[in-house]
Amino acid sequence: MTINESFARTTTTDFSRSQRLFRNVSLVAMLVAFGCSSDHSGPGVDAGGSGAGGQPSSSGGGGSTSASGGAGGGGGTSGSGGVGGAHASGGRDAGPMNPNDASLDGDARSTLPEAGRDASAPDADVDAGRERAVILSAGNIDACAVTSTGAAVCWGNNQYGQLGDGTTTNRLSPVQVVGLEHGVTAIATNSEPSASDVSEFSACAVVGGAAKCWGKNNTGKLGDGSTNDSTVPVQVSGLTSGIQSVAVGDDAACALTTGGAVECWGNNDHGQLGDGTTNASSTPVHVSGLASGVKSITLGRYFGCALTTAGGVTCWGSNAAGLGNANATQSSTPTGVDGLSSGVVAIASGPVNVCALTSAGAVQCWGYNSFGELGSGATASSGRTPVPIVGLETGIAAVAVGGLSACAITTSHTVKCWGYGGDGQLGNGMSPPSSGPVDVTGITTATAVCVGGFYACALTSASGVECWGTNTSGEFGNGTVKSSAVPVPGFD
Repeated sequence: MTINESFARTTTTDFSRSQRLFRNVSLVAMLVAFGCSSDHSGPGVDAGGSGAGGQPSSSGGGGSTSASGGAGGGGGTSGSGGVGGAHASGGRDAGPMNPNDASLDGDARSTLPEAGRDASAPDADVDAGRERAVILSAGNIDACAVTSTGAAVCWGNNQYGQLGDGTTTNRLSPVQVVGLEHGVTAIATNSEPSASDVSEFSACAVVGGAAKCWGKNNTGKLGDGSTNDSTVPVQVSGLTSGIQSVAVGDDAACALTTGGAVECWGNNDHGQLGDGTTNASSTPVHVSGLASGVKSITLGRYFGCALTTAGGVTCWGSNAAGLGNANATQSSTPTGVDGLSSGVVAIASGPVNVCALTSAGAVQCWGYNSFGELGSGATASSGRTPVPIVGLETGIAAVAVGGLSACAITTSHTVKCWGYGGDGQLGNGMSPPSSGPVDVTGITTATAVCVGGFYACALTSASGVECWGTNTSGEFGNGTVKSSAVPVPGFD
């Protein structure tokens, strides 16, 4: 399989400054399931998409759980954020993050129906002023969060029920996920910016140690033994306890147990379930060789990666972008990433990119690179093995990866982004792509960062949540559809 290079697109985006995001958002590091990472202590910050594997740790993939979260997460759980984050990858010792794949034909956001959008239903919308967000997961054109009371809320596009509120009504503001009012410790979405593949529109969460998923299920990605879509959470078969984080990819999902084991379910045509076969499964199967010793997980389009407790990175599935070795063939079992057998504290992935944060505070990435997503200063079609990010050889506390771009938090709490910028997702007020990191305008107190399909959000200690990029489906969750190429201030 070759990397789909058809991401280039022409869009006209209104970059006028949006209204503020959440009210009274917690200043606790936010974990991102799909592309978030948080900084809790500078180089030792955990970020990632799921905290130490997606454990609660305050925030996840961005987040203290490394969303990894605090000094310990691993990489993103692909969308999972346990109070530890997901998708994004956290700082040193960060947790899992959420990966996403991208293959865009046209504008994924504008081609989806907006009819029925209702952000004012009093019985469904969550007043962000009453509860604080402590975990955030940035999806493609939707997003989810865990509040300070342990409730799961989601907003944005809801065409396939991925908001989990029992409807398919789009929402510009957070709505309660049915049945997840308390006890949620991790959440994950998928940032795959594809207009042609609907399988990515789903989400998963950990509640009371059990894994539950909702949304599109044509590939068995909800893990309940069926291929029936669900607008409310369903129990993942067999995973009723002992789960610390979850990760959501394009057509598969995975869970990390408290014992450090990894189980996956969904499509498997590229070996993305990691069980040594290419047989799809609508219920969890064990990833070969990962029965213990895993710290965090993250998923991309047709691949998965794990950060071990020894600091090494191993991946499985398609090698069009995600395995991190020079071999062009796919692998149905985990294989080591070249040069990263130790010294890694967090990992994060997008649809076709993966980044690793080392104990020295450096970032290395591999995968798709047509828009400079690898941050190496070049725009080669791909990089199968890890390459260093220009200017990020030290001083980085967290890293997050999204659809076509990535961001990092420095130990001085500023944010830098690189890759595709056509929707303002680099946050510097401009739209050209950048093959090297650029400074996000005005952010100097970041504690977590998340990257979705064509937008990004940061949690700051000075002004709460700030987002930039596209907001045409309500990705910012602030009740508007106004996009912005620079951060939109959050509430104090």
